[in-house]
Amino acid sequence: MLDLARPDDRAQVAAVLTDAFAEDPLTSFMFAHPVRGEVQRQRMMEISAERGIALGHTYVWRSSADRADDHDRVIDGVALWAPPGQSFFGAAEGRQIGDLLTGADATRLPLLSAGMSEVHAHEPQEPHFHLQFCGVRSALRGQGIGAKLLRGSLELIDRLGYLAFLESSNARNVSLYQREGFDVQAEVEIPEGPIIRPMLRHRAH
Repeated sequence: MLDLARPDDRAQVAAVLTDAFAEDPLTSFMFAHPVRGEVQRQRMMEISAERGIALGHTYVWRSSADRADDHDRVIDGVALWAPPGQSFFGAAEGRQIGDLLTGADATRLPLLSAGMSEVHAHEPQEPHFHLQFCGVRSALRGQGIGAKLLRGSLELIDRLGYLAFLESSNARNVSLYQREGFDVQAEVEIPEGPIIRPMLRHRAH
């Protein structure tokens, strides 16, 4: 079932995203070391989970397995949104992520910054929700959880009357986003890295 993440969900949210993005082209580029990379990616997701929950628009899909309390259900999927007028990473989180990237491979940081600056040039000036991360536990892919999670959170955004924006770093996910009304705005190649596709969804009518 779709639910809003609570502060005590931080560890589960971070664990789901760490697993979901283990083979993502962008995070693999950012944290390429075969040993340190997994730890650095996990730390980034811990930072992201804490920030996302604090922003108030982190949606989760909880398992339908029978439990004594619905709130104890396992989280199978996560969508972290930044609301209009808010950067997903604030100044403190930005410094933490920057330190992680520098520790991972300082030579890739300027390449990533240059590419993402071009990606962000396609972000609308109009107030909008920005999908920072959306992922499902790898063992549960192909069961429609990602689609239900995305559709449910977009219904809430539609009620508020805003645009939605995201950057897809995985070509396999583009068709899912397109089915939910997103359009590819460009294809931006990170120097020596993956192709990122900024995607925009206009208000539902």
